[in-house]
Amino acid sequence: MTFQEFEDTVDDMLAEIPAQFLRGLQGVHTLDELRRDPRDPGTVQLGEYLDPGPESLLGGTQPFARRISLYYGSFAWLAAHDPTLDWEAETWETLTHDVAAAPVEVGLQLRFGAR
Repeated sequence: MTFQEFEDTVDDMLAEIPAQFLRGLQGVHTLDELRRDPRDPGTVQLGEYLDPGPESLLGGTQPFARRISLYYGSFAWLAAHDPTLDWEAETWETLTHDVAAAPVEVGLQLRFGAR
């Protein structure tokens, strides 16, 4: 899968996720880099949810916004080491895992129907 195909796949997948689950995110970024897990450099990181903390700490503004980053280079590395990798399934799993890591207050709003 090329980087452009990866970006298009992520865009298509985002369109399948109900908007209320993306509330509070300032973006989902696809990056053309291989990301190593800082705690275990032998492991690649496919994606991550990034949260700068409370708005009062950093103002909650760009570039410190709540966002998800997906690392194309890490997926490519994984595919090179596992030719049976299902890019779409792995991308969906990573994306939905990181969406689920969204702020607790968003989850509580969804759970209890608050606005």
